[in-house]
This record gives sequence, structure tokens and C-alpha cells, in this order.
Amino acid sequence: MEYLAYGFVPSPRDQLLPMCLLCMCSFSNEGMKPCKMKKHLLSSHPEYKDKPLEYFLSLRDSFRKRGTLPQIMGQCSQQLDKGTLASYKISKLIAQTGNAHNVGESLILPAVSIILSDVMTLNARDIVQAIPLSNSTVCRRIDEMALDVEDQLVALLRLKKFSLQVDETTLQDNDALLMAYVRFWNANTLMEEMLFVRKIRSDTKGLTMFGEIQNYFNEKSIPFQNVIACATDGAASMSSLSIASFTESIWSQKS
Repeated sequence: MEYLAYGFVPSPRDQLLPMCLLCMCSFSNEGMKPCKMKKHLLSSHPEYKDKPLEYFLSLRDSFRKRGTLPQIMGQCSQQLDKGTLASYKISKLIAQTGNAHNVGESLILPAVSIILSDVMTLNARDIVQAIPLSNSTVCRRIDEMALDVEDQLVALLRLKKFSLQVDETTLQDNDALLMAYVRFWNANTLMEEMLFVRKIRSDTKGLTMFGEIQNYFNEKSIPFQNVIACATDGAASMSSLSIASFTESIWSQKS
């Protein structure tokens, strides 16, 4: 307690060495003498020489409660992790509702800021800055989540038997979209998922559509042997000959 009257406490690096609370300087064993501590206080911090013991007690308590660098970095990392998770969840919500990707930055974050500051009286600035929702970030998050979902589906199709349905539709610019759906059992649950959507710029003949599906199956290493049934939508743009050539091509891959 005598050391504390001069503003000194044991150094956190070495409890046997004194450290000045006012300048955070540590001294040698020689500096542990009260006369040395008093001399340092008077020469380096004369404005504090008349401070009561309670003042230095308060400094000591504040010093003990300080955050260490690992603690501070850990807190920042945890906040960033939570912000990143929130960014993914909000990006998913934006995709599900069909909103423009910039709605996160232009509407959601300002709205969150108002709620935090006006309703919950919290410091909204730090919280909002920890949630990246720029247009490019939301777009990237959606692409990452879509790719992850596709990878999980493809992993199942490599191991399970499934039925395949192919639909075709024409866009306003006369380009055609080829849409593939799969149905399979997974853990006693009948699953139906969209496998892919691809734009066809040439024609909608059966062999053309089969070529697109074959390319996708080869890219993803999905064996044709796992296809147990195949159906098409029978759209007007697909003649009966096209449908026949498509299904024939599918079954020829299984043999």
C-alpha cells in the first residue's frame, strides 16, 4: 500500500518489479525503494504529488479491469463473426423475397440503425458496421449459399437413385431455358429439388437438351445409372420426335 501512495503497483510482466500507473514504466529492483518511487513521482508527475491514496486506488482498479490485447482481439473477432453470420442470413432473406441486392445497404441497415438507436437506445454505429450488406457482398453471399446448396444436392445424387424431370420454356428474346428437377428419397422423406437452369441458344431438340444434361452430369460426376425415371413437360416447342430422342439418349447412358 505504501508503494501505491506514490502511484506504483507490481508489474504484470514481473510481480517483483514496480510499475508506475501514471506512465506504465517498469523499473528494476533498485526502483522498489520508497525514496526512488517518490523521486519519480515528483520529477516525472509533479501534478499528481498531492493526489490522495483513493485516486491511485481507482487507477489500480481501472488498470486491473483493462482488456488485454488477446481479449480485445477476441471480442472484435466474435463481433465480426456474428456480423458475418447476420450478413448471410439477411442475404438469404433478400434472395427469398426477390428484392434487389442493394436493398440491404439502402434500406435494411438504415432501418436497423434507427431501431437500435431510437427504440433500444444502443450504439448503432458499431453494430451496423459489423454487418456487411453492400450490393456486391449480398450478391456474393447469395452465390456462395446457392453453390453450397447445389454441392449438397449433387453429393446426394451421386449416391442415391432419383427420377429426373426436364422442363423447357422460351424467354422474350427467344432464348430457351432448360430446367431440370430431381425427386428422390432421403431419410424416409421424398425430396423434390431443382437441379439446374441453363440457357439454350441453339434449339430445343431432344439431342440438344440431352447434351446440356450430359455436360452437367459429367461436370458434377453424377452417374446416369442413378436415374430410374425420366420425364419431360411435353411443351409445344418440343416435338414428339424430340422427346423420343431425348429419353432414348438418357436410357442409352444407363446401359
